[in-house]
Amino acid sequence: LSSMFGNMEGVVVPLQDLRIIPKKWPKELLTGLICLGTYLLAFVFTLNSGQYWLSLLDGYAGSIPLLVIAFCEMFAVVYVYGVDRFNRDIEFMIGHKPNIFWQVAWRVASPLLVLVIFLFFLVVKVNEELVYSVWDPAYEEFPKSQKVTYPGWVYAVVVIVAGVPCLVIPGFAIYKLLRDRCQRPGDRQGLVSGLSTASINGDLKS
Repeated sequence: LSSMFGNMEGVVVPLQDLRIIPKKWPKELLTGLICLGTYLLAFVFTLNSGQYWLSLLDGYAGSIPLLVIAFCEMFAVVYVYGVDRFNRDIEFMIGHKPNIFWQVAWRVASPLLVLVIFLFFLVVKVNEELVYSVWDPAYEEFPKSQKVTYPGWVYAVVVIVAGVPCLVIPGFAIYKLLRDRCQRPGDRQGLVSGLSTASINGDLKS
């Protein structure tokens, strides 16, 4: 239960910060509606096929999207926001700049490792047949579980479950780029604003 507080904040706060949902809506009401919606969606896992849906989501919804999000997060901090800015922010919080270990990890090692893991994982999953375990007393090797191939339409579900969370990041970046292109030159702000803005340590960064 304790982890759900953090999970709910991770959903509610971005929706309000991005103004997808008006901030004037009571947070208690918004949280309650999201909890109710996810509760109703979870009923699919109580059906006779619930275990198969759980296995499918566990294998794809929590793997490929997380690797893509982790890579995009590191790339954005290091190469879009700027690792030097990030170093100044860390220095302000802890009193000294991160050492060479963290510099190498942030600039090269971590993005490269996540990218390699993602590519190998993708190759393995693409060449892997989609199967699920069935508890069938008529199976000749019972009580071992029988491996049964998913129907063809499940591949579309996998693409949606694994693809939509990955496409949100480039989709939002393209949306911001197009919106900024359509604005007047004096009002334009990029993904990282070109105007002078105050960082958390009070300095101005251009």
